[in-house]
Amino acid sequence: MSQDYIQKVTVRGSNPLCDDILMYDNFEGRLNWAGSGTGTDWVVAQSSGGNEMVDGQYGLKLQTKATTPAIGDEVIASRSMFLTPHNLIAFSGFFRFLSSTLVRRVILRLYCYTGAVRSEVLIAYSPINQRLEYLEYSGAWWPVIGGSINLHPDAWHRLLFVYDIINHYIVVVQCDSLVLLNLSAEPYFSIDTSAARVVPGVQLIADTAAQATSYLDHLFLYEQR
Repeated sequence: MSQDYIQKVTVRGSNPLCDDILMYDNFEGRLNWAGSGTGTDWVVAQSSGGNEMVDGQYGLKLQTKATTPAIGDEVIASRSMFLTPHNLIAFSGFFRFLSSTLVRRVILRLYCYTGAVRSEVLIAYSPINQRLEYLEYSGAWWPVIGGSINLHPDAWHRLLFVYDIINHYIVVVQCDSLVLLNLSAEPYFSIDTSAARVVPGVQLIADTAAQATSYLDHLFLYEQR
């Protein structure tokens, strides 16, 4: 007897729960993210072990270098997408950070190139400081106001932010049940006349001279009108 096979997929377009979808990745297909990091033997790869994904068969693994690990080692996965015509853009994802002592920051990052300026929107959870942080316009990491939260390292967590491209403000940050609205956090930005685009990414920074690991899943970039 024949057996039907059905695979659920998400396509770029509209979603009844938000506005136009620019990107969605649950890592069940081909890995379409470019990796970079400190040293050479960092890891950006699909993960398939126990509790390494929210659901399905695969997630995304980030791991800092194994050879002579050092404080501040980092690893980044990113990809380029088109720039939305609307001024509000949201980015969300699920993450686990495994250790409260080895990981300095797990970061959702979004570089926005308008053809005139480049905004570097980095929202992080810091297990060491037990708070949400952002890369402020001076280039330093600042705490998000009201963003103190203690997360369990082995649980899955959801991080989300909304960025106003025109006015250069982070206006919403959410982590699990903590929702921070009407923010006016100003991220780092500089003059940049290169082609317009957005570059979503995820990043892991080690806090000790040991290899750090994090898992991510369901990365979602969409417009808000």
